[in-house]
Amino acid sequence: MAVNYAYLATFFANSGVVMSTISLYLTQCFGAEIRVGGMTIGVASAGGMLLTMRSLMGMVAGPVSGCLSDRRGDRWPVVRWGVVTGIAGFALLIIGTSVWTIPLGVVLIALSSGALLTNLSALTGDLAASDRQGLAMGSLATAGDPGSTAGPLLAYALLSLVELRWVYLLCGLGFASSLLVVRCVLPPKRDSVV
Repeated sequence: MAVNYAYLATFFANSGVVMSTISLYLTQCFGAEIRVGGMTIGVASAGGMLLTMRSLMGMVAGPVSGCLSDRRGDRWPVVRWGVVTGIAGFALLIIGTSVWTIPLGVVLIALSSGALLTNLSALTGDLAASDRQGLAMGSLATAGDPGSTAGPLLAYALLSLVELRWVYLLCGLGFASSLLVVRCVLPPKRDSVV
């Protein structure tokens, strides 16, 4: 259940909230057009570029983080660093007033998501008894669905009450709560460092 919680939080924040709100956030921060150097980019184009970059970064982070956790023989440090990276990404979005902090925040969130989704899936297989691995993986996949579904609904519902920065703060706190679960509920082996 603890791994499922971290999986849900990852899908909620990344696939749910960031994907559905990043163009709106760019509009709130910069207006309809963004000046980068001598170029002007429409906010819809910039949002599309950020979402493409998010997908590419996630595709890179998955295999690299999986290789690191396999080589180390312990997935917990990679999971913890994935959560910390996501928190840092949301912190950049919260303070993101420049044309560079928002893309960097999206990159960190994408790297976090790629690392977490890969390693949480592997961790589920590692922790489940051999006769229950199918059930455990099905439970994990199901945990991600409400996260990615509820993310946009909750984000846009909250926008009538608070600014989008506060929604990103809630996502960062959700990641922080995942870190507490990883650290306290299912502590790693004693010889692990991080």
